[in-house]
Amino acid sequence: MGRAPSEKLGYPTTWTTPSQARLGGLLEVTHGAVSYGPWPFKVTLRAGWSQPFEYWPAMGFTTMDGSQVAIDVVHDHDMDDRIAMDFDHLLEEALDARGIRLVRMREIHLATDRKVVIARQMARYVGTSVPAEDAEQLRGLIGRHGGRMTLGQIRTSGEDGVLRMAQACVLGMRRRLLLGLDVGGLAASTVSLCGFEGGAA
Repeated sequence: MGRAPSEKLGYPTTWTTPSQARLGGLLEVTHGAVSYGPWPFKVTLRAGWSQPFEYWPAMGFTTMDGSQVAIDVVHDHDMDDRIAMDFDHLLEEALDARGIRLVRMREIHLATDRKVVIARQMARYVGTSVPAEDAEQLRGLIGRHGGRMTLGQIRTSGEDGVLRMAQACVLGMRRRLLLGLDVGGLAASTVSLCGFEGGAA
C-alpha cells in the first residue's frame, strides 16, 4: 500500500500496485481529469465455462463533463488467458452497460513512459504555498509570454524562478493552469493559461 498527498483531490491518494502509483501521478497533472482513484468500478464477469467472478480495473477517473473512465492495466503474462476468455470484450461490455468508458494500458509501456517520470517530478512540488497574489503574478507572467511558457522559462525568469516553477506545477495540479508534459523533460514541459488555444489538453 502506498500513499501520497494530492493537490487535485485535496486529500492523500492511495495505491496498492506500482501501476496505480504511475497512473495516479499522470492523472494528478492531467487537466481533463477532475478526480481519480484506485479500484473504482467493481464488475461481475462470466468468462466461458467459469463461474461469475468480480473484477476491478486498476484506476478510474472523472472527466470535466462528468463522464467516468476506467483504466485497465494489461500485463503481458496475462495476454494468452485474456484472449482465450475474450476478457477485454466482456469487461468493455460490463462497463459500457454502466456508462463507463474503458481504456487499456500495457503495464510495460506504463513502466517505461517518460511522462510518468516527469509527472513524478512535478509531484515533488505538492504542498508548495501559492498565495493569491503569487498566482496572479504568475498568470500575468505567462500572459506576457503569449499564454504559454515552458517550466524552464519560468525557472529562469527571475531570482524566484524556482519557486514560481513549483507554484506553476501546483496550480496545474489544482487545474488553475494547464500542464503539458514533454518527453524532453521537466524544463521542456509547458504551463498554459486555461482557455489558451495553444495550451496542452
